[in-house]
Amino acid sequence: MTTRDLPAFIKALTGRGWWADNTLVSGALLVAAASGGVVMGVTETHGAGQHVDVGMVIPESQRLSLVSALRRALDVARAWES
Repeated sequence: MTTRDLPAFIKALTGRGWWADNTLVSGALLVAAASGGVVMGVTETHGAGQHVDVGMVIPESQRLSLVSALRRALDVARAWES
């Protein structure tokens, strides 16, 4: 995920919204609100259209901790890019 894309990802997690990135080199990542947490899924494309789907639910109790960690990571990434 690029530094440019991270703010929208953080916003989706913060607001329990929807976010998707279909521009990853080998697949896509999505985030969507769900009851009791946030669903994150990754679709990886392998060769002739084959793909692997992986998903997990981040419990509501951990959502804001993840947001905080991602904000810190974004700050570090921006500092490296400067």
